[in-house]
Amino acid sequence: MGAASLNILYARDISLSGLGVHVPHGLREADLGNELDLLITLSGGHSFLTRGVVRHRNDVAMPNFFGVEFSELKPSHREEIRRFIARLHELGVPPDSDTG
Repeated sequence: MGAASLNILYARDISLSGLGVHVPHGLREADLGNELDLLITLSGGHSFLTRGVVRHRNDVAMPNFFGVEFSELKPSHREEIRRFIARLHELGVPPDSDTG
């Protein structure tokens, strides 16, 4: 969520430190260093709010793909992400697939 927009996106990958997303239509707020409000919903879990900072962009390899580092992730939310990643691993889902 940017200051003037709300976008529903699917993460391409997620880790304990951040996530990568592709925005088909682009996102004005995705400049390096910009802070974003994030509403994270993991499959089988509830939603939670956190904040992140845009740390990576690679418009050459994949236009409108950017990486966000979590900047305000509560320990309980970090644990939810850890369990989610563990479930993906048990199911044999590659860590860089669309994890929605």
